[in-house]
Amino acid sequence: STIGQYEFFVPSVNVSSVGSGGGSIVWVEESSRTLKVGPLSAGAEPGPICYDRGGEEPTVTDADLCLGYINPDYFLGGRISLDRDKAEKAFERLGRSLGMNPTEVAFGSVRIVDYQMAELIRQVTIERGHDPRDFVIFAYGGAGPTHAGSYAKELGIKKVVIPMSNISSVWSAYGTAISDIVHLYEVNEILQQPFNLDLINQHLSTLRSQGADGLRAEGIPEKNMVLQLSVDMRYKAQVHVIEVPIPKFPLEEADLPKVTEEFESRYEDLYGKGTGYAAAGFEIFCMRCHAVGKIRKPEITKNPLSGKIPHESSLKKSREVYWDDLNAFRMTQIYDGLGLKEGNEIDGPAIIEYPDTTVLVHPGQLGQIDAYGNLIINLF
Repeated sequence: STIGQYEFFVPSVNVSSVGSGGGSIVWVEESSRTLKVGPLSAGAEPGPICYDRGGEEPTVTDADLCLGYINPDYFLGGRISLDRDKAEKAFERLGRSLGMNPTEVAFGSVRIVDYQMAELIRQVTIERGHDPRDFVIFAYGGAGPTHAGSYAKELGIKKVVIPMSNISSVWSAYGTAISDIVHLYEVNEILQQPFNLDLINQHLSTLRSQGADGLRAEGIPEKNMVLQLSVDMRYKAQVHVIEVPIPKFPLEEADLPKVTEEFESRYEDLYGKGTGYAAAGFEIFCMRCHAVGKIRKPEITKNPLSGKIPHESSLKKSREVYWDDLNAFRMTQIYDGLGLKEGNEIDGPAIIEYPDTTVLVHPGQLGQIDAYGNLIINLF
């Protein structure tokens, strides 16, 4: 991992975050008379102004409410009522110094947040040699599904997945609860081609033993252990290090060319065809063992598709919603997400409400419920 000018050779999870969320405060920078969002947050207490719990500064949630995205009577499934009037008055105050009306300020806030998220995705894809259009966005949490359709469009991404629909609001917690137990063991030693096979096998054997011992200490039975061996390789004197799996253990002389070939294949996948430079020679930089303890997972059942047209019982009252694609408010159909069935399709513009999140299907987009209960938004 590289943080600033420092390179850290320790196990880590690469998470990039942007300081924008439902509680991010919307404000005006006086020196430039520019609208800003975040990084300061109203948090949960006192929270956005619309919570009516003492918050005095407008937030992204207030903006979503003013634009009609959020149902003031169905927040957290109706457990909290939101005050739209107070939110609109806050944006009116901000707008006076900018010469903008409350709707323009609210939408400007949302657009800033969406562009910040789009820019972050560009940074973690394009700057690493990936095209964001080749990817699918997984949108979860409370506010993630509300904004995903907008920043996906900005990036040219064609598909957004709201996993398990209503469960998406607790997707992170769900993932933590069902994750396997993982211990990581590694040894750093720079080896140059031709590689010392005995030394490599010696290190890998030690790492395997450490991995198995660590999992036993966690109470993992032998049958649920997976010991995954790999090496970090690079072209000699280069900085780009790539992890390459070890095909079998112990390694034999005939296996080393296969490891090198896999490194070159992965290198060109990341950096482009023809970017490899075998003439420089190869180095093994690190040897590693991922010791994985498999735990029991809940079964996710596949249900038969029940038809494309949502049942009338899933259609709630319509309301005025501001759509940037139309540059205007439009009376929009609202659907109860809990009433949708596998196979249902919803043409945008539309809003799908769940107790813990709200999903926007923009004009020109299509929402679909798949056989596993995921809500898929297709962008055309």
